[in-house]
Amino acid sequence: MPDDHAASDLSADQLDRLIQLDELLRTEGDSGHVSSDLAGARRVLKALHAQRPAADATIPPPPKNIPLHIGRYEIYGLLGVGGFAVVYRARDDLLKRDVAIKIPLPYRLVNPDARHRFLREAQTAAKLDHPHIVPAYEAGEDGPMPYIAYAYCSGPTLATWLQQNGPFAPQDAARLVLNLADAVGYSHEQGVLHRDIKPSNVLLFPRTRAPADATFPYIPRLTDFGLAKLAETVHQDTRSSMILGTPLYMAPEQIEMDTGEFVQETDVYGLGGILYETISGQPPVQGGSLLQVMQTIQEGRLPRLSDVKPDVPEELSVICSKALSADPADRYRTAIQLRDDLQRYLEGRPIAARMPGTVKRIARFITAPARMWEAGGYVIFANVIIAFWAAGWLAAIALGVPIAEGTRINDILLETCGLICAHFVCAGIGWAIIQGRAWAAIASALIALVFVTRTLVILLRISHEPLQSIFPNERARDVVLSMITVVFGIQILLCLFAWLAIRKQTRLAQRRRPPAEPAR
Repeated sequence: MPDDHAASDLSADQLDRLIQLDELLRTEGDSGHVSSDLAGARRVLKALHAQRPAADATIPPPPKNIPLHIGRYEIYGLLGVGGFAVVYRARDDLLKRDVAIKIPLPYRLVNPDARHRFLREAQTAAKLDHPHIVPAYEAGEDGPMPYIAYAYCSGPTLATWLQQNGPFAPQDAARLVLNLADAVGYSHEQGVLHRDIKPSNVLLFPRTRAPADATFPYIPRLTDFGLAKLAETVHQDTRSSMILGTPLYMAPEQIEMDTGEFVQETDVYGLGGILYETISGQPPVQGGSLLQVMQTIQEGRLPRLSDVKPDVPEELSVICSKALSADPADRYRTAIQLRDDLQRYLEGRPIAARMPGTVKRIARFITAPARMWEAGGYVIFANVIIAFWAAGWLAAIALGVPIAEGTRINDILLETCGLICAHFVCAGIGWAIIQGRAWAAIASALIALVFVTRTLVILLRISHEPLQSIFPNERARDVVLSMITVVFGIQILLCLFAWLAIRKQTRLAQRRRPPAEPAR
């Protein structure tokens, strides 16, 4: 399995080719004739999709030749280089102010989608005017080179500040995230989803006149709307909208979605991650391979804030847990709701956050995607074991082992061989359950029901079938049949859970699927 370190070994061209291959695999898979090998390849490629941001996030070497001017801006020096763009510090002599000029890396402009993404960032930034969003002054082109001029920030990013100074006091963290939540709520009202909220995308602008009671000498402002999506175009460009974001801070739906459709709750999750890290000093998800991180996020196995930081107020821990819920329906529906709850906490009023009740948590557990793997694995394991046990019984009779004494192989050969074949077929159906086939879950449950019914009929003496040719000892027969009843009873339960999980995933996929393009 590839991990997060392997991502940096993949070039952008290689990843683009892998993505194109995945499109072909998806087309074949949708036709219903995808082979197990191709299905396995798709799983690997989906993991590589998630690694693409990690590869993009690797910082290339600074450009060798720093331009003297971009447009009317005089370049002073390099501020930073990312996987997509380079940022220079510049001077606007016309308005007598410093700015941060962002331009795409030259090799990125070869890809039309990358250029479109940069221009979309400029379009997005132009829509937003909020005290906690980094303002964009101008977007233009210097020859073939597009650029965006942002307000220059002489302070660090929130990520850098946390590394150097450690976590915030709970009250200060709540105030900071409250301001960011207000900014995100404003951007949502403008039809803009950020999709990559994390500490490194929060710039800290030094306060010129700090209030007397201010304990934090910076104004936090959200930046980098490079992954932002305008809500009115949420269904467009779906082929190029692969899994975007930074893995440690991605919401579960960002990992699961293939269409790139996001919701406001996705940004709420990012705000919850910032609240968690500013208080605890660590992100909600710790290290490990990329696939381990993805699995932890999808299953919602994040440690509660109060477990990591025992002295944190319980109300703040509940707010954080709600914002970081694995299911978007369990989070705050809007960033404004999160802002309002943080305001209640700061004012000492009762918060509105309530975690899901026991019944809802059980329902979430039953319909989790992991139930498909558990049910399929159990069906495969149980049926293969029973098939080999039956084959071993035939071998014992043929070899004259004392345990099978008195049983004639001709009396049970045909029926036992049929059962062995049936159990191997069931094992194959178990693999289809892992692939997310609803029919396989129902078929496996029905087959198990037939076995359970047959064994119960004999155990309850409804039928007088003695099975003496197989079990001369009636007590031994009852013990074996009781074990089989338990095994297949568990199979029925797990397959029903898997069926519910598959139905839920299918409904989510249908809801996220973009509308069909009109015929030309």
